[in-house]
Amino acid sequence: VEVTFERTAASAGTQYPVWGAVDALFSRMGMVAPPGSRLPEQDYMIVDWKSGTQKQRSDFQLNFYRFGMDMGDVPAHFHHLDRVRKNAIVQQADAYPGDSTMTTMIRSTEEVKLGILDGVIPEFTPSFLCPYCPVQEYCPVEGWPSKSRNRLKLRSMVSLAVPLKIILRKEDDGTQ
Repeated sequence: VEVTFERTAASAGTQYPVWGAVDALFSRMGMVAPPGSRLPEQDYMIVDWKSGTQKQRSDFQLNFYRFGMDMGDVPAHFHHLDRVRKNAIVQQADAYPGDSTMTTMIRSTEEVKLGILDGVIPEFTPSFLCPYCPVQEYCPVEGWPSKSRNRLKLRSMVSLAVPLKIILRKEDDGTQ
């Protein structure tokens, strides 16, 4: 069952709220938390469903979920479903790196996004993470026919991810 979460910017130590949705949050069989509370963390498990059997190279997604739900010690797994071979592979995440590490990673992402809005496109470095990049089709580095067009696409796409009040403030003061 999908579970959404939102953590305030103050609670997360970030400039903006942290929000998202986890594919599944399971509790031990028969365990039910009393209303207004939750079970101890060891009684939960976070699952992210994946199609196919290619292993994920990074636990960042699962750690982001742990951070956003304030459940750092909860076991987290990628569950790869292969309908062709009718089997599944379960990939357990490594130990949670800690809230301070996650806050640092999220803050650096926020800085890059705001920089793009200000016209500063970061240097892109091809790596093993490229196949998992959410802006792969806009990448100004790897194998795309028009790097300059892709930079414009990237700037437009990232601007959609910034809270509306930032966009409106930029329009009001004419710094678009």
